[in-house]
Amino acid sequence: MLTDIQGYSSASASSSREEILGLIRRHNQLMQPVISFYGGTIVKSIGDAFLVTFTSATDAVVCAIIIQLILREYNAKQKNESHKLNLRVVINTGDVSVEKNDIYGDAVNITARMEGLECFPGNTIGISESTYLLMNRNEIVADKLGPMELKGIPYPVVVYLVPLERQKLTSIPTKLLELVEKSVNNIAADVDHDKFTSDLNEWSAAVTTFLSEKNLGHRISKNIVKNAGVVHRSLRETFTQTSVLGNKPAAELKDADPMTRCKAFGIDAAILFVSLILLRWLWALILRPIFFSSTGIYEHIVQFNLNYPLVLCFAYFLVFWFWRSASPGQTATRTAVIMDDGKVMDFATAAKRSALFIVSTMLLFGLPALTVFLSMKKTMFDYLCGTRVVE
Repeated sequence: MLTDIQGYSSASASSSREEILGLIRRHNQLMQPVISFYGGTIVKSIGDAFLVTFTSATDAVVCAIIIQLILREYNAKQKNESHKLNLRVVINTGDVSVEKNDIYGDAVNITARMEGLECFPGNTIGISESTYLLMNRNEIVADKLGPMELKGIPYPVVVYLVPLERQKLTSIPTKLLELVEKSVNNIAADVDHDKFTSDLNEWSAAVTTFLSEKNLGHRISKNIVKNAGVVHRSLRETFTQTSVLGNKPAAELKDADPMTRCKAFGIDAAILFVSLILLRWLWALILRPIFFSSTGIYEHIVQFNLNYPLVLCFAYFLVFWFWRSASPGQTATRTAVIMDDGKVMDFATAAKRSALFIVSTMLLFGLPALTVFLSMKKTMFDYLCGTRVVE
């Protein structure tokens, strides 16, 4: 990743040394915590430019998106045009050689040449095709601009633009905006070092907390243990995070989009499928040999429920709908089930809805749920139970 401030050379020519240092300090203070969070290594800083390496293409691009969102909010608060930071970020992926705290290679040369392309002005993010192919394209949106001739590079390089307005995350919360303003306002030359360090620590902690809560930019690695840790953390957050009912007033909730409901069902189906496999393995290898020395009625009951898991699925939805008004899949997609009058379900309603849902899904092939795609916005079992799914 190579970053630089558009118009820095002309601005520095007409600014005092103190103003230039203030600009660079703002630049460094706003960027460094985000780069650190995504595991970036700042190889060197040359005036207004950072040269940074990452172990993941996805982390590099998500890091650039967060930086540009922060700078967009920062610039909106600046009355003095000379204080604005119109940063351009370009990212390329390839092999490099590391020597004496510096990096060399074609990948570095291509990145440096991309920085000069007119299609990447200030406040934009440009990436090469090698980065595009290696990043998680489900997490990041990028528009192909086509092949570009780069000075000193013997072949055209295909480049892409990463539009901020079309990403999953398009804004940052008020708390971070307040800290952006506070941090920037307190880095004038007369602020003492201890105060500067304190503000920087607060800003760094806030950025890290926010990005952790949003779960943005998981490290992508071929290391199996590392991937297992990411999956474990994601599942833990799905089961423990607060339901959407705990985060929004009832008046702000709306009927959930049908595709969001399908996504929630897919997550629940995956959880139930994996759970059933684990239960069958536990039953066959451990529980059955230890507790059932001979075939009997209880063994037949357990075996029947493992083969036809209607009761297990019923219990799964009943427990979560009564306990939290949302299954794990709904929690992950920020949806929940409530009564038509906005109240939470009681036990009887949760049990009725669970039973009708299982019958609809497993015995009637989901046909009663198809009405959600019509203008009614509700399934047949929602009508029968007087419930609605909201987001």
